Amino acid sequence: MLKGRWAVMTALVLAPCASAWAQQFPVDGAYRPWPCFEGGVIVPMFDPHQDEPGATLERDLVGNSGAPAGLRAADRDFLYVRLRVDADPAPGGTPNPFAWGLLLDTDGDAGTYEVMLIADGGAGTVDIYRNTSPTSGDLRDPPDAQPITSYDWDLRARSVAVPGSIFGSNQDYFVDVAFSWPDLDGVGVRPTSVVRVWAATSTTASTGMTGDFACRSGDAPGPGDAWPRTVADHDDDSDGDGFSDASEVESGTDPGDPNSHPTGGGEPKLAGGGGCHSGPAGIPAVGILLALALRARRRSSER
Repeated sequence: MLKGRWAVMTALVLAPCASAWAQQFPVDGAYRPWPCFEGGVIVPMFDPHQDEPGATLERDLVGNSGAPAGLRAADRDFLYVRLRVDADPAPGGTPNPFAWGLLLDTDGDAGTYEVMLIADGGAGTVDIYRNTSPTSGDLRDPPDAQPITSYDWDLRARSVAVPGSIFGSNQDYFVDVAFSWPDLDGVGVRPTSVVRVWAATSTTASTGMTGDFACRSGDAPGPGDAWPRTVADHDDDSDGDGFSDASEVESGTDPGDPNSHPTGGGEPKLAGGGGCHSGPAGIPAVGILLALALRARRRSSER
């Protein structure tokens, strides 16, 4: 009987985190849209269906204000990037040989990007690249040759069917990718860093973003295109005034001054998703549960 109880207890302890190293993503309600400009007004990230002739199906970003093309969530360990595409990027769990991700402007020059965050289906990896020699006005500019960090796709990325989302004639999917804050900090991106963000797809990561760019109808953004600023973690509120730093930066108010904020009565904030942490961050919780189980076993054996 004792052995049977131990087996059941072990299963219950380990079941919520069947693989402590597999990425646990937030619940859907934790995600917030990246911003775009449309007619000079900031709106949730959008992209028309089949607006880029050379980028179709899983390389086609799709979305509108009600079902954004690009979103993000965050917790203490990770920034989660979510992109809506027109077909499954990883049928059966094996990614197709294309790439999905973001370009980030971190120096305030909207004509260049300094960081590329990408899920590379061809290599089966999730990577962070620098762009230390950018070409002004060319967001199709390839990044540096080698990534700063690289993880297996299975550890940091997934594809998820989106119920009810059909921008073309077939089921749409999310590409979900996780980037750790320590890795992002290494390229100058922190939860409250002010950035510009371009979401895009590509044929391969090494060539840069050569496919479909969100927030426009075809082609890549040019040097004359205005692009909104934001921060990576939408839920941070540095000055405690009830408005997130992202909303303040996007509205042009000061996220560090509680007396400077958008007009209105504040905004709702949802906690970043539940589940188990991946990697080392998830191990302590499992260790505590195992310790409790061992303690219960010892007490039973002493009776």
